[in-house]
Amino acid sequence: MAAFLAAIACFQPVWGSGRTWVIFRDRGYTGADQIRQAVDREIATLLPATRQRLLKVRAPQDLLSEADLPISPGYLQEIERITGLKPHALSRALNGASYAFTAEQIVQARSLPFVKETRPVRGFQYDPEIQREPISPLKQGYRSVQDSAEYGNSWLQNALENFIPAHEAGYSGAGVFVGQLDNGWNNLGHRCFNTLEVVAQWDFVHGDSIASGDPGGGTHGTRTLSCFAGYDPGYFIGTAHGVHVALAETESDQYELPIEEDNWAAGIEWLDSLGVVIATSSVSYGTLHSYWELDGNTTVITIAADNAVARGIVVLNSAGNHGGWGYPGEKMSPPADGDSVLAIGAVQGDSTRASFSSIGPTYDGRIKPDLMALGTSVLVASPGDTINYTYGSGTSFSTPLTAGACALLLEANPSLTPMQVHELLKASATQATNPDTLNGWGIYNVWQAIQVAGIAPQPPGSLVPSDFQLIGVHPNPFNAMTTISYQISAFSQVKLTVWDAGGRFLTTLANEYQAAGKHSVMFHRSDLASGIYLVKLEVDDGETSQKLVLLK
Repeated sequence: MAAFLAAIACFQPVWGSGRTWVIFRDRGYTGADQIRQAVDREIATLLPATRQRLLKVRAPQDLLSEADLPISPGYLQEIERITGLKPHALSRALNGASYAFTAEQIVQARSLPFVKETRPVRGFQYDPEIQREPISPLKQGYRSVQDSAEYGNSWLQNALENFIPAHEAGYSGAGVFVGQLDNGWNNLGHRCFNTLEVVAQWDFVHGDSIASGDPGGGTHGTRTLSCFAGYDPGYFIGTAHGVHVALAETESDQYELPIEEDNWAAGIEWLDSLGVVIATSSVSYGTLHSYWELDGNTTVITIAADNAVARGIVVLNSAGNHGGWGYPGEKMSPPADGDSVLAIGAVQGDSTRASFSSIGPTYDGRIKPDLMALGTSVLVASPGDTINYTYGSGTSFSTPLTAGACALLLEANPSLTPMQVHELLKASATQATNPDTLNGWGIYNVWQAIQVAGIAPQPPGSLVPSDFQLIGVHPNPFNAMTTISYQISAFSQVKLTVWDAGGRFLTTLANEYQAAGKHSVMFHRSDLASGIYLVKLEVDDGETSQKLVLLK
């Protein structure tokens, strides 16, 4: 890792478009012995966290291969000799380096025997953030009844994907190392970050080690980081507020500038070198790539993202905010097209898809997005002061919320591979048996994912409930939506139903086998009239019930 950090320190910051990728034929070694020695040297430099993560997806004897070796220093030195330029970014996944070449220098680089090809560094343009969101009748009323003493107005973004019982059971993402790629973080002094440990930061746009503190930029990063890492009890709870983070600034707040893919590719490899186990990216840009390039194997950042997953990192990326652009502009943006990348779409508070949320399929016919989370009126840290909060809408916010779900799963079972995390969340989701290209597998249930995995219904040291019971309903009275919590003492068939005051059956909320421990489900019926209702819990050992009060 030391060599990698030394390499990025010498990068030349370059603004604007016009950079060029130089793709090399090989890694600069001759014969199997040289390659093996180079691999052994690289293994010796791995941080313990990186080594441990790699062992989840690779055998000890095959921990690294030639494809994992750094770009040949000799090749970089020769290019610098003839052009006078150092690279702006390196990509092991691509086996290439990017430069701010003139046309003449491109010709010079192509003439070198170790250069396979050159290609332009592709640019992106910001997909505008959502300023106005679709408002359903439900959304106009429930903010006033959903808040709680602990969560404040961040209740819904934790409740919709069922984070609350996981938090109550003691899960917070503690010990999980998350990397974020965004546009900088202008307000890490916000009070919701008071307990957050920032392990490292690097600015790939300007080529320095400061990715935070710029008053004129980085507002997007401030807001997205708070979604999972913020903690301000009574006002705001992030979905995985116990994590520690590394921050890679890969883009600028200056909307008139294109965003270059080489910053992102270098950023995720830097996060890899630090040992992160999750990388979350809210790259929600209107892409300049053609639809045929969204096949999971073509764009540089998709290749880089899939390569990170192959090295044991859970990679999440926002699906994009251009669901209303019309074919094919409505499709997800790279690297969300990657077959190993979790592409996250956005839903409204009533669980319906937000109209701006980008859709699939990929060009080769795979379902995207993968999962959905709240992406409208998400409470986030204010980038303008250290006390207040504001609301944001877009897949930029549903994605970091979901990074929190991945962190809780890895806290519960650190041995999970990226694809096992995918499978657990998809199996828990609302469309697990009938995914589609609008909502993917649907809204995940993180607490169910933890339990169904057989990981642990409670964190170490906590007690299994001695009996079954309905723990409570919150809020109660409620306005169209509430959370019903219950516990069971042993693996059991569970049936949870709702009835009206006259004894007429209304709906089934759960009818399945569940592990011992605490469980929680949301009850949402905007069509019901004000009045008293009854929730009934039936398990193998008996049944119990509790009143619900609906006030409109």
